[in-house]
This record gives sequence, C-alpha cells and structure tokens, in this order.
Amino acid sequence: MKSPVTKIIVVFLIIVAFLIAVFYVYGILPGNIEGHQRLASFGTYIGGVVTPLTVLAALIALVQRDKEHRSEIERITAQGHKIDLLRFIEHIESDIESTLSQITVNIITKTNSVQRLGADALFSPTMLEWKEVIPSVHDIKNGANSLNLMPGDYQKKILSFETFGIVAAYIKRLREHCEEYDRIAGNNITSLYFARKYKIATTRLKSRGYQIDVWDPTAQKGA
Repeated sequence: MKSPVTKIIVVFLIIVAFLIAVFYVYGILPGNIEGHQRLASFGTYIGGVVTPLTVLAALIALVQRDKEHRSEIERITAQGHKIDLLRFIEHIESDIESTLSQITVNIITKTNSVQRLGADALFSPTMLEWKEVIPSVHDIKNGANSLNLMPGDYQKKILSFETFGIVAAYIKRLREHCEEYDRIAGNNITSLYFARKYKIATTRLKSRGYQIDVWDPTAQKGA
C-alpha cells in the first residue's frame, strides 16, 4: 500500500513530465525539424531533465519508506513493552494480596473478639479499627512500652510493621509501572484506575509514617 507521500510524488512527476513535454514541443522545437530529429532531440531533453527528477523522487520515497519502517518497529516495540508492564502490574498485585494474607489480628471490643485481615485494614473504608492492625513508625521506634504490649506481642507488631512496609514498596513499584505504561499510551487512564483502587491504602500507610506518597495521577507530568 502506497503512503500518501509516495502518491504525491508520483502525481508530481506525472504533472512535471507533462508540462516539460508541452513546453518542449511548443516552446523550444522549431517547426522545420524533421520528425525523427524531433523525437531524438526530445529524448535527449527528457533524459537530461526528467531523469534527475526521477532519481530525486525515488530518493525521497526511499527515505520516507525508511521512516515508516522505523516508526512501525517503534510501535511494535512499544506494544510489546506495554504488554510486559501489564504483566508486571498483575504480578505485583498478586504479591500484595499474598503478603497481606499473612497478617491476621484479633481486635478485642467490649462485647467480643473480632479477627481482621491486613487487606481489611488497607482497603476497607468501613473498618474503623485499621490503626490497630497497621503499626505506626512512631510506635515501633518507641518500643513495646509505648504500646502497652507483652514482649511476644511486640514481636508480632514488628512483623506486621515489616509486612506493611513491603506492601508500601510494592505499591510504589506498581505506581512506577502504571506511569510508564501511561507514558507509552499517551494518557493516564491506567494510573487513574489504580490510584483510585489504592487510595485508601496509600492514605492510611502514609498517615502511619510509611515511606509512600499519596498517588495523584492528575498531577502526573504529561497527563
């Protein structure tokens, strides 16, 4: 399939050839030249004028075809990279789910004891006791006395703190992949989706002192 530039070049050459022929026949050749001499002279004229134009047009078409070929290669490469990024995003989400499944906390209320999961503490907007599940950086630094816990329970808090720290790192990595995907796609749709999905999680982790920023794709460069 010919590109638009190639079609333009072909049309241009046809018009130029026609104008040259008209100009030569009616503007240059004297009327007393014999037919065979006229044809020979016209052939020489065409060879000296049209041939360089044809070579130039062919060169332009070759350069254009090379650009189109490079553009197609870049498009295919970018598409493959997007597929890889989506695969990475899927794996990270699986790792987040697997990591949070390791955390279970018994929350004692006035009436009963309720077991809550790490995923509930990060993602459930109706869980009011999420601070009891997600240890804060301040509490861990101050030690067991600040939490009024037994030494054994403090070790569990440390493990929970490390686990939520791993989740925070996963979310940061997830954000990087989403932003890279959107850079290639030329929009911020993927970042918007996952930012909404992890909004509660990032807000709660940040409020507890973990190294994570609130995800705002609307402020993303180039969005």
